[in-house]
Amino acid sequence: MLSALLLLPAALAAAGLFALLAWLISRTTVYTITPRRLVLPVGLALPLSINIPFSVIEAADVKLFADGTGDLSVTPARGERVGYLLAWPHVRPWRFARPEPTLRSIPNAAAVAEMLAGALSQSMAPGAASTRMVATTNPAVGSPTAAHPPLVTAA
Repeated sequence: MLSALLLLPAALAAAGLFALLAWLISRTTVYTITPRRLVLPVGLALPLSINIPFSVIEAADVKLFADGTGDLSVTPARGERVGYLLAWPHVRPWRFARPEPTLRSIPNAAAVAEMLAGALSQSMAPGAASTRMVATTNPAVGSPTAAHPPLVTAA
């Protein structure tokens, strides 16, 4: 009993660090959909971007929640891999063998899913015209305000 109580402060500190990490990631994440690729940012101290061309995306899934938010996951084609630890937390949970990059906690997920589906279908069409459609979303922002740009923009 006494040894379990000694572990309690360490467990609370670890939980607090994970909560802080989750908050920092949610405040700094900006996902981008371009006419040719999906861009996922990773890293806080050393930010990197993972560029996923539409040509290597096999499938896309959306999971909608009651409040209108959702997660958009893309399945890379066979032979294409994204490192689970490199992309964490922007990967679908428990998909270690074949990690699926995921846009997490997206406000207006249905609209962003439609835009991703449209961009994917346009990129797969033979001789598709390159329309300049860009969707950028920051999950921590929510709906657009004067201080924040709209989540979906056509440029």
